[in-house]
Amino acid sequence: MLILHRYIKTILLALSILICWINISAQSHVFKHYGVEDGLPSSEVYSAFQDSKGYMWFATDAGVSRFNGYEFENFDASDGLTDNTVFFITEDYKGRIWFGTFNCQLAYYQNDSIFPFEHNEQLDQAGFREKGVLQSFVVDSNETVWMGFHYSGLLNCDTLGRIEQVMSTPSSIDISIELKEKNDNIMFGYLLNLNRLSLNKPFYRENGFVERKLEVKLSNEQGSIAHRMKYTEYMENVFGFCFEKHRSDYFFQCFDAFFIMSVKDGLLEKMPIEAKFLKEIIIHEIKSDGDYLWFSTQDNGVYQCLIEGDSLIVVGHYFAKESISRVFKDNNNGYWFMSLKNGIYYMPSKEISYVPVEKGDAILSLAADIVDSNLFIGFSKGRVAELKQKGAVPYFRDLFNVDGICYSLLFKVEEKALIVGTTDSLNHMPQYKNGAISFIEMTGGGWFKSMLDVEGVFYGVGQGVFERNLDGEFSETHYSDEEQIWCTSIAHQNGKIWIGTKDGLRIYADKKIRNPFKKDINLSGAITSLAQWGSEKLLVGTKTSGVLVVQGDTVSSILSKKEGLSSNLIKSLHVDRDGVIWAGTNKGLNRIDFKSSLACDIQQVSIKQGLISEEINAIHSIGDQIFAGSKSGLIYFDKTKVKRNSVPPPVYITAFNVNNEQRELEQKMLLTYQENFIKIHFEGLNYRSLGEVEYQYRMLGVDTNWTSTTSRSVQYPTLQPNDYQFQVKAKNEDDIWSEPKSLPFSISPPFWLTWWFISLEILFGIGIVLGIFWYREKQIRGKSEVSKKMVELELKALRSQMNPHFIFNTLNSIQHYIAVNDFKSTNKYIVQFATLIRTILHLSEKNVITLQEEITS
Repeated sequence: MLILHRYIKTILLALSILICWINISAQSHVFKHYGVEDGLPSSEVYSAFQDSKGYMWFATDAGVSRFNGYEFENFDASDGLTDNTVFFITEDYKGRIWFGTFNCQLAYYQNDSIFPFEHNEQLDQAGFREKGVLQSFVVDSNETVWMGFHYSGLLNCDTLGRIEQVMSTPSSIDISIELKEKNDNIMFGYLLNLNRLSLNKPFYRENGFVERKLEVKLSNEQGSIAHRMKYTEYMENVFGFCFEKHRSDYFFQCFDAFFIMSVKDGLLEKMPIEAKFLKEIIIHEIKSDGDYLWFSTQDNGVYQCLIEGDSLIVVGHYFAKESISRVFKDNNNGYWFMSLKNGIYYMPSKEISYVPVEKGDAILSLAADIVDSNLFIGFSKGRVAELKQKGAVPYFRDLFNVDGICYSLLFKVEEKALIVGTTDSLNHMPQYKNGAISFIEMTGGGWFKSMLDVEGVFYGVGQGVFERNLDGEFSETHYSDEEQIWCTSIAHQNGKIWIGTKDGLRIYADKKIRNPFKKDINLSGAITSLAQWGSEKLLVGTKTSGVLVVQGDTVSSILSKKEGLSSNLIKSLHVDRDGVIWAGTNKGLNRIDFKSSLACDIQQVSIKQGLISEEINAIHSIGDQIFAGSKSGLIYFDKTKVKRNSVPPPVYITAFNVNNEQRELEQKMLLTYQENFIKIHFEGLNYRSLGEVEYQYRMLGVDTNWTSTTSRSVQYPTLQPNDYQFQVKAKNEDDIWSEPKSLPFSISPPFWLTWWFISLEILFGIGIVLGIFWYREKQIRGKSEVSKKMVELELKALRSQMNPHFIFNTLNSIQHYIAVNDFKSTNKYIVQFATLIRTILHLSEKNVITLQEEITS
C-alpha cells in the first residue's frame, strides 16, 4: 500500500510538472505613480524637464507643474501661461524656464512668476499657430528661440524678434529632415516640399503606398552633411519620423524603417536596423540612454532596447498597453515615464528588477546550482520553481508542489539534486533530479527550517536536529540539556556543526546538542540564520542584535544599526563568491564589505533604491547576480551596477515667516525686537526618498548642535535680540549629507538695549555717582571746617579759662613752699590746683554750665 501510494504521488507530481511549465511571470520594476489625485493637473502628460536647481517640471494639457518630491505646484493660463496645452519645457542660461505651447505663444518662469515672450506677436504674425505639432524647442546662449515642427521645418527667433526658416527643400526632394547641434543643444525639424507632394498625392498605388525622396541633413558650427534616400510611405502612416543622437551616431526612424547614421570620411552613411517588433507601432519619441534606446509608443508602452549588430534587441518592455509620450532620466538616474492617459510613473532604478508572485505566496527559500547558473525557489504555499528566462523576460517555471510550507531548499552539486525541506505523512522527502521526482525515505520529519550536506551526511533542523548518514541510518535529537530545542538554522564551520536556535547558538556533535556559550550573552538570544564566512569565521544573524561574527568560540565583531544596518532583526544571511556579506532584514537588504578586520562599509538597499518589499526572507547569488526572496516577489540585480548614490540632495530655504507673515528672502535680513516669532520652511530634492527626506538643522546664536527631523519647517517663538544664522542640510537615500544651506538674519534690540543708549545710561549713572560723591565730599568738608572751628573755639575758651599768667603764678607759689620745706602748704595748693584744672576741663565739654558750677570753679 505504501509503495502504491508513493507511485501515485510520483505520477501526480510529474503531471504537475507538465502543467506548471506554462506558469510564466513577467519581469517588473518598482514604480511610483503620480496622478491627478496626487496633485497633477492632468492625466495627459507630454514631457518632463529637470531644471538646474533640481526641480522636476511636467508639461500637460492643463498647464505645467513643478514637483519637489512632496507636492505639485501647478501653473495655468490664470498664472500667466499663454496656453494651457504645453508640449515642451527647457531652461536658458539665465535660469529662466521656457514653455513651448500648442499655440506657439511662448512664456517663461522667473522669480516665481510667469511672463509672456516679448516677441509673441511676431511669432503670431509669422503664422506659427499653423505650423503644426512642435517637435523640438531650445533657447540657446544668445537667447535665440529655436522651434522645430513636424512638416514645417526648423525656425528661430532672435532677441530683436526676427524670424528665420533655417531649412530649405530642394525641388527634387519630398521631405527634408535636419538635425542641428549648437552649444550642446540639439534642434531638429521636418520640412515638406508641398509643391512636389501635391503632385505625387494622386499616385498612391493600389496597395496603398508610394515611394518618396528624403534628404537627411546634420549640421553644426563646423558645417553640414546631407544624405538622400528613398522610402515607402503608406497612406495610413502617422508620425513617420524620429531622430535621436545615440552616442557618436544618430538613430533615425523613417516610418517602419530604422537606421543608424554615422559620419565617416566626411560622408553621412546609413546602416539599416532590423526592428520587427516596432512594425506598425506609432512611436512618439526615441530617447538615448548610454548603451540603451527607449522607444515611447502609442498603446504599446515603452521598449528598452540594445543595438546588437544590425538588430534592435528588447531588454525591457514596460506599460505594455499604455500610451507613453516620453521617457526622462533625472540627475540621480531615476526614470520618469509620461503617459497620455494615466499621469506619470517614476522608477527609482532600472538596475533592480523583480519577478512578482501571487498574493499570499511568499518566497521563503532559495537554492542555486552555481555551475549551471540555475536558481530554485521555494514558496509559502508549497510551490517549488526554477527561474527561467524567455528572451529578456525572466519567469518562474514551476517544478512541483509539496504539502505544507517550503521553508528550505538544498541543492547537492555533486548529484545535481534539489532537496525540499519537508516530508509528508509517510515521512517521504521529495528530491528533484534530472527533471524527475524521487523520494528520500525518512524515519521522522515534518519540515526543516534549514538543511546541510556535509560529505554526504544530511542534516536538517526544525523541531530538533535530524541526521541521515551515508548508510541511510536516521537519527533525531530534540533536546539540549534536557530542554526541547527549536532550531532555525545550521552551518558547517571549522569541522563543527553549528545550530542556531531561538535560545542561542549551539554545537551538534555525536548526536547531541551542546551549549558551550551559556555565559556569552550575545550568543544566548534568538538566532535566525547562520552562514559560513571564509575558513575561520561564522556569521550569526540574530533577532535583536544584528549580525555577530564568531571566530573560534568568541564574538569578534557585532554589526547593528549603530554600525549602519537597516535593522537589528536579521531574517537571512548569505556570503557571495567575493566574500561580500548580504544581510536580509525586515527593513531591506544590507551589503557588508569588510575593508579590513575592523572596518567595514555597509550599504542599505531598500524601497528607496527600488526593492518591491523590504522584508527579505532568503538571499542567494550566482556570480555577480544577487537574488532576494520576499513576500512580493523575487528581487534580483547585478551587484556591480547597484551603487551608492554619492550625490547629496540640493536643499533650499523656501520661505521665511516673521510673526506669521512671509518675508522676501534677502542676503542679510534685519528685524526689530518685536519681530521675534520666526518660522522657516525648507525642502530637499530627493525623489527616491518618496517624500521622506531626513533633515538636520541648527540655529547658530541659539545652539550649535544639529537637530534631526523629517518636517520641512521649524519655528522659534521668542528669539532674543542677536545675530543668527539658520543652517539646514538634507540626506539622500544612501546617507550622504548635503552641504548646509545658510540663512543669516539679525534681530535688533529695543532702543533702550542699544549700545548708544546703554552708553548714555552708563555716562548718566557715572555722572550721578560723581555728583553724589562731590556733594558728600562737600558736606564732609563743611562739617570738617565747623568741627575745626569748634575745636579752635574750645581751645580759645579753654585758654581764656586757663590764663597762663595765673597758672605761672600758681606754680611759683607751689615752688616757694617746696623751697621753704613747707610740705603741708605745698600739698594743699597742689590738690587745689589739680581740682581747678579738672573742673575746667570737665566744664569745657559742656555747651552750657550753671552759675553755681561757674562760682564753684
